[in-house]
Amino acid sequence: MLDRYTSGSVSRISPERRSGSKKTHEYAVLGGAGNVAANVASLGAKITVCGVVGNDNEKKELLALLKKVGVFICGIVTDPNRPTTLKHRFIYRDDAACTL
Repeated sequence: MLDRYTSGSVSRISPERRSGSKKTHEYAVLGGAGNVAANVASLGAKITVCGVVGNDNEKKELLALLKKVGVFICGIVTDPNRPTTLKHRFIYRDDAACTL
């Protein structure tokens, strides 16, 4: 699983019209079992993960992050008929509420 975070600010929040939002930062981290594998690998264990991913950009990001922390990915199978699991969180600050 890949966890993606998008942060930014909004200038207005209204159910009647579109809100003005500005994305300021986006990044991805290992989520789910990938996060656990990375934590155990950081303790010095040799970890191999097994799982199924889609044939998409999220797969590329996920595998790169796993390799970066020293997790072996030889058990990963690609299924072109499904997407890689992605949890996307949006964290936006209300600019109007932050002014004094």
